[in-house]
Amino acid sequence: MICWPFPMPRKPPASARHRSGLQRRKPYPDIWPLIGEIRLMQGCLGITLAAFSLARALNILPEVLNPVSMTFEHPFTLRRRGVETRLISGKPEPRPDPVLQQNLARAHRWAKALRHGKSLTNLAKSEGCSESSLRSRLTLAFLVPPIQRAILYGSIAPEWTTDRLLRQNLPADWSAQCRTISL
Repeated sequence: MICWPFPMPRKPPASARHRSGLQRRKPYPDIWPLIGEIRLMQGCLGITLAAFSLARALNILPEVLNPVSMTFEHPFTLRRRGVETRLISGKPEPRPDPVLQQNLARAHRWAKALRHGKSLTNLAKSEGCSESSLRSRLTLAFLVPPIQRAILYGSIAPEWTTDRLLRQNLPADWSAQCRTISL
């Protein structure tokens, strides 16, 4: 468990702060005095409010505050998407993966060029990539339509990146694809 408040590092002199660009405004400066403790636990964020600071801000006596409502916990999960780790809390809004969307669009463009008679070698040369790279990414054009729609709208689970989709070696059967990706 990580707990706040924790010992703050010694503040560098003003001249050093100015040179290093450390003179930044804290986000939401008025809210920090109201927080007594922040606990980061496995899958849960706990926050305890500072009773005296909150009472002063509300212009009431601290005894009036309900102690149960001063502490709350909120569950979260960590999701990896490529090299990025995101903290997901509540029901996240769909967020499309632009790299995955671009690769899906390229795969459709390449499939169209191949249907019109362009050779794989010429296509790879014009795109500046290897034939094996083009061949593997081309499989994205043959994903089941609901998966492609989920990619475009961002409703596919964040762990499904281009690399994972290509490494997964998805079956050609569309119903098996949906089961694998849990759509």
